[in-house]
Amino acid sequence: DKNDEKSEKTGADRLHAIISEEEFNVEVEKGIEAYIKKQEGKQQADQQQQQQQQELLVKNVPNLRPNEHVFGKEDAKFMLFEYSDYHCPFCKKFHPTAKEFISKSGGEVALVLRPFPLDALHPQSRETHEIAECVAEIGANKGFWQFTDEAFGATTENVTKENYQTVLSKIGVNVKGVKECFDTGKYKEKVEASVKEASSLGIQGTPGSILKNLETGEVRFIGGAYPLESLQSALAELKK
Repeated sequence: DKNDEKSEKTGADRLHAIISEEEFNVEVEKGIEAYIKKQEGKQQADQQQQQQQQELLVKNVPNLRPNEHVFGKEDAKFMLFEYSDYHCPFCKKFHPTAKEFISKSGGEVALVLRPFPLDALHPQSRETHEIAECVAEIGANKGFWQFTDEAFGATTENVTKENYQTVLSKIGVNVKGVKECFDTGKYKEKVEASVKEASSLGIQGTPGSILKNLETGEVRFIGGAYPLESLQSALAELKK
């Protein structure tokens, strides 16, 4: 009956009955704002926790290995270990920034590029990384970085096994030698090991870069195509 209906009014109905429309709307807005702030606080806490977990994982990044590819001084105090994908547009955007960072560091920082082809997004990139390893074998460290500059500089098409010979002719690296090396598949395992290593460090996308103080072991994770200022800020933190 009518009495039962009245007793079943919601809290909002009762509140609305005793205050004005304007006051009611204000109370509703306050409730919404409080909920949003609570959700934002939770999201921020989750992000901080993820960042802390990421920092713990990337501390395990291996130092420079024999036969790795270094841009800068091999005895630099700091190293930027970049896990990268030759076909990733964000990696292409980040590449000149990373090189500028090294060049402006006065010899304090060196860049080490490690393969992390994202097969689901860029199915041909893995082969490009294998080709790059062959380029390093035939054309040494200089050839590797010339090839890398070309691969990251390509804006209309990616460097693949179908067109890499054009790039080699441009930079003056022996095409036949690289082709024979690539055809053997000798660097498949090296690229695969680098992919697994990136995953073990918690890196999920590219470019995934770790700036490391080789004296203290302290690191800063830079996940994405951040600007030069962010890299310089991370370096300043590691110097403290």
